[in-house]
Amino acid sequence: MAAFLARALKLKSGDAGFKDTAGHIFEADIAALASAGVTRGCNPPANDRFCPDQPVTRGQMAAFLYRGSKTVVSGGNQGDGRDGTDNTGHDDDQGKGGSGEDDGANQGGNGGPAPKVTTSSLPSTDVGFEYEATLEAESGEPPYRWSAAGLPSGLTVDPATGTITGVPREAGTFSVNVTVTDSQKPARASTRTLSLTVAVTSGCEDNTSIPDIECYALVEFAKGMPRVETWNVDIGRGGDPCGWFGVICRDGHVVELGGEPEAFYSMGGPDGGTLIPALRHLTELEYLNLMYVPFVGELPEELGQLKKLKTLALGYNSFDNTNEADWLWELPELEGLYLPSLGLTEIPQGLSKLTKLRDLLLSGNDFTGGLPDWIGEMKDLRFLDISYSNLTGHLPETLGDLSNLEFLYLS
Repeated sequence: MAAFLARALKLKSGDAGFKDTAGHIFEADIAALASAGVTRGCNPPANDRFCPDQPVTRGQMAAFLYRGSKTVVSGGNQGDGRDGTDNTGHDDDQGKGGSGEDDGANQGGNGGPAPKVTTSSLPSTDVGFEYEATLEAESGEPPYRWSAAGLPSGLTVDPATGTITGVPREAGTFSVNVTVTDSQKPARASTRTLSLTVAVTSGCEDNTSIPDIECYALVEFAKGMPRVETWNVDIGRGGDPCGWFGVICRDGHVVELGGEPEAFYSMGGPDGGTLIPALRHLTELEYLNLMYVPFVGELPEELGQLKKLKTLALGYNSFDNTNEADWLWELPELEGLYLPSLGLTEIPQGLSKLTKLRDLLLSGNDFTGGLPDWIGEMKDLRFLDISYSNLTGHLPETLGDLSNLEFLYLS
């Protein structure tokens, strides 16, 4: 039996020996078993004899096979120190028992099968759309850990749940290598390649100038202005997006939208347009002019993600929540802010956070009271227009602290 096991397990030669195996025909095979931890002897606790000519009980055979299987998986000595006997020398038909049974290296897995990714395909999607798909696996030892290589930009996988989420930023067909790792010790893993197709946005088929996600943002922006289509304005209608009306690109990104003073004048139609949150994907945008559309409804807080904006013009629209748009004061690069006739009821103190602001237009609003004292903290202001805004009370002396001011309109 020692010879059969040593050959089946392809054990290396060993140097462990017993008192009663010297010169035995199977001495080398027994030594290999002992060195691999498959056997430790037949006379615990001394275990200095192997009893090579004794018959093997079913319990002892179970112990040999159990330890042998662990040796094949881990290549290490996982023996429990007995040939299926307990400390009294009696047969233990389970082949284990006592403190040396398992050192924990394979608990919960003990050389079990590797996990297998059972997800056979990933649902397709479009650039700019929210995406969610959960990977699944079987076999091995849960809980699993997940990783995925080759996902389109904008998508990530949760290593604990295997859920892929995000917003894809590029179109194409992607080969995604999904790997699942189980909790055996040592852990086992398997990988499967899945295909994920992300379709290009309609109207962006000819785009080679800017990222797919930026083209998607422009198309969605145009959808929010009904007269873009009825007036046959080219924005979002094929061709090079950097040549579309009101769009200026630099270094492969959109940097200006609505460059002319009244670029999108009346394109919202008689009922007004809707400002789409997708504009947040224009992450390199420096100039945004949305005056006179007019837009109605919500002013999307997602525009607060445009951290490179230097000029923002939102006047003469009918947003519902302008007075609550605190994200405006978190745009660190703003130099020009134009908010005329937006229904503002107070001069927001958040303006004092905009340390680079030079031009501020607040005319045509319905403010209560007068200018606040903190207005003097805006040291870089060059242009200040708060005319036609129902200001009352006294002018604060702190206006005198605005030493860079060139234009002041309070009529």
